[in-house]
Amino acid sequence: MFTRKRQEEPPRTIALLTDFGLADPYVGQMKGVLAKKAPACPVVDISHDVAPFNVVQAGFFWRRHMSIFHGTPFFLPLWTRAWEPAGKSSACKSGNGCS
Repeated sequence: MFTRKRQEEPPRTIALLTDFGLADPYVGQMKGVLAKKAPACPVVDISHDVAPFNVVQAGFFWRRHMSIFHGTPFFLPLWTRAWEPAGKSSACKSGNGCS
């Protein structure tokens, strides 16, 4: 007879946490790529002013924001590595190891 229409899950939120700062184009470039690759996913800026390599500060920001997101957000903390060539960064995905 009638079949119940399957309700789609809303797109996941992407939460950004970086030490990039806002003085250069890198945050905008990253958000442009996200808009192109995941246009339905809302992007939230937690902070881009984490002190370089300050994992404790980043963890504080992360923990304060985890509970306010609906569903399962994708947290994208990024930091610039001083010993790598310019433009390279590292990412950590919630629940997985960092590289």
